Amino acid sequence: MKTLKKIGVLFLSICLLVQVWGIDAHAASGTVTLSGASGNVGSTVTVSGSITSSSGAIGAADVVILYPTAGLQYVSGSASNGSAFINGGSGSVTYTGSIADGTTTALKFTMKFKILAEGTHTVSVSSADIWNFDYIQLEESRGSAKVTGKVATSSSNNSSSDTPQDTRDSNANLSALQIYPGTLSPAFSAGTTAYTVTVPGETTEVTISATPESSKAKVSVTGGTDLKLGENAAKVVVMAENDSTKVYEITIICGEKEKIEINGTENTINEGFTDDQIPTGFTRTKVTYNGREYEALTNGSGTLKLMSLQNGETAGFYIYNEETQEFQEFAAVQIAAEKYIYLMPLNEENEAFADYEKTQITIQEKVFDAWKLDDEFSVVTALDQNGEEVLYRYDNVDGTFQRYAEIEEVVEEPATKWPDIPLDYLWYAAIGFAALSGILLISMVYFIATRKIRHKARKNRAQKRAEKKAAKEAKIEAKENAKAEKIAGKEAIKAAKIAEKEARIAEKEAIKAEKIAAKEARKEAKRLKKEQ
Repeated sequence: MKTLKKIGVLFLSICLLVQVWGIDAHAASGTVTLSGASGNVGSTVTVSGSITSSSGAIGAADVVILYPTAGLQYVSGSASNGSAFINGGSGSVTYTGSIADGTTTALKFTMKFKILAEGTHTVSVSSADIWNFDYIQLEESRGSAKVTGKVATSSSNNSSSDTPQDTRDSNANLSALQIYPGTLSPAFSAGTTAYTVTVPGETTEVTISATPESSKAKVSVTGGTDLKLGENAAKVVVMAENDSTKVYEITIICGEKEKIEINGTENTINEGFTDDQIPTGFTRTKVTYNGREYEALTNGSGTLKLMSLQNGETAGFYIYNEETQEFQEFAAVQIAAEKYIYLMPLNEENEAFADYEKTQITIQEKVFDAWKLDDEFSVVTALDQNGEEVLYRYDNVDGTFQRYAEIEEVVEEPATKWPDIPLDYLWYAAIGFAALSGILLISMVYFIATRKIRHKARKNRAQKRAEKKAAKEAKIEAKENAKAEKIAGKEAIKAAKIAEKEARIAEKEAIKAEKIAAKEARKEAKRLKKEQ
């Protein structure tokens, strides 16, 4: 029996080894090949490229091809099949293509180069990412090609077989670049492609004016709208007649970022959080702070808003009240599978805990107020995933949370069990009963004799109770009055903040209207001047 088991294990191991060897031995691969070319200095030649798959249909590819700028100048590129994008310049050509028919085994493209110098110039594949039709990445094999440049002889110059030179204009420079409002830094120069400009914080859009040196060149501008506080990017792309391009980049610094102080620490608004940083149950949304719109988060019911604030290199989410524009600490605590609660500051209006001592607990390195039950347990305020306020009991020892509910303790009275009394003791019971009756009679006489004294004592106690009740009612009334004053104060502060916010918005709108009017006036003045 043991021998059979050993044979079975050995057979299974051999099968696994054969299977693994078979997988490694037949790993799929993708190959990039390039064709060579030759021509006279100054002529344009074509280099063909092919991307093939050894495992059936090809799906997509990203390939970067390098060439020496001292010997070659990229002119243009085109794809023979599939959906592709080819762009070149500054010593490299990028091919990005895909095909979705599920049968083609090769992606083909061509590149045209102008020969600038005599000699052999190598065009080689720098990097290649190739996928088959099932979007499985293939092991890539890179190729290269030689482009030979020759000096034309007099006889070859008259030959009809010479490749004609590309006479299209290659000028992709700008003659002027302006931005309004703002001033470029450094000052514009056709050879400088990186600039910085600073505009006021309330600016939401700038006008970028770009003029090419060549009338045959085309200019496209991106960016400059929907500006946010901080850095914004804009680009001016100039495409010459021969399809060569030049990119001018402009960094627009819009005012200073909003400064928000929380617990003595100065923070700025961070809109660069990624999807994997978003807490479970939240999705992206937009909120308004100080009249500007920012990227934020909201829960499923839309009752809770979060904004990311950054302090140096550290960023975290905070609860944001869009009405009062106030921020509060936020911590998401998982209490069950796909179930979270979000810790909040204490609800001071909860009268059930009016007489409880306050304490503090630390969750996720953030400090939250809590009501102290005893040395081991506290009660915190939280929001569930539906945005409803709930109370949770926190175990200070184990660091766990449990739904909190006040339950009155019920003490059960033990059942009375009457003992069995033997008949021999009945005589003694009768004597005891007689003695007890005598005692009760004496007590009754004493009760009647002292009735006035007790009546007076009851009257005094009733008076004291009435005084105590009146004092308690006065205390409650004072507490309610203080509460009403606190609420009225909050409402007044809220109304003042709203009025201040509306005033700021109105002021910004007025400034914006003045700038627009000034801009329109300048345009009209230019027009009238031009007409004159």
